[in-house]
Amino acid sequence: MRQFNAIPFDTRESDRRGYETFKEEIWRSSEVCNSCFSQVRSIGPEKHKMLSTPEEKRLEHGGPPPILTLYEWYERTENGSQEHTPWDSNRRFGTCFCENCGTDCNGNHRNKSLEELKPLAANIYRYVSLKTDYELDPQRFGAVVRELKQLRSAQGNETEILAIAFARSLGQEKAIVDTAQSTRAAVASD
Repeated sequence: MRQFNAIPFDTRESDRRGYETFKEEIWRSSEVCNSCFSQVRSIGPEKHKMLSTPEEKRLEHGGPPPILTLYEWYERTENGSQEHTPWDSNRRFGTCFCENCGTDCNGNHRNKSLEELKPLAANIYRYVSLKTDYELDPQRFGAVVRELKQLRSAQGNETEILAIAFARSLGQEKAIVDTAQSTRAAVASD
C-alpha cells in the first residue's frame, strides 16, 4: 500500500487521517485478510502489565519496565485456516490462509473491475461495523468507490481506491461518553 503522498490520483488533505485509519484498522490488522478483507481470525485486546522483580534482584537503572501483552486470546474464524511453516518465522501465528478467497492473506488488488471491488468493500464495511470503534456511511462508501474507479489515473490502484473511499465515508468514532471527563472539559474551557 502506497504512502498517502504517493497516491497517483487526486486526494484531499482531509483524506489523510482516514487513510491512516484504514492502514491501521484494516491493512495492518492481523485479523483481516488483505486480499478479500474478510475476518480470518479474532485476537483479544492488548493488556499492559508491569514486570516484577524480587527485592534482591533490582534492575540497575530503575524499576521493572512495563510490557505489553498483545493478545489475550487467538482463534480462527470460519474464514481462516492456519498453517505453521518453518519459513514464516516473521509471522505472528504462522501462515494464515483465507477460506473465503483461497489466498495466504496477502493482498493484490491491481486491475480489478468495479464488480470485483464490491464484495471487498462489503467485507470492509462488515468488519469495521462489527469489530472497530468507527462507523462508515455505506452509501457514501459505495458511491466514492464507484466515483474513484471511473478515474483513469486510479486504474491499477484499487487498494488505494478502497482506502480513500473508506476515508471519505468515515464517520466519527463511536462515542463512549464519560460524564466526569465532559464535565472537566466544560469547566476547563470556561
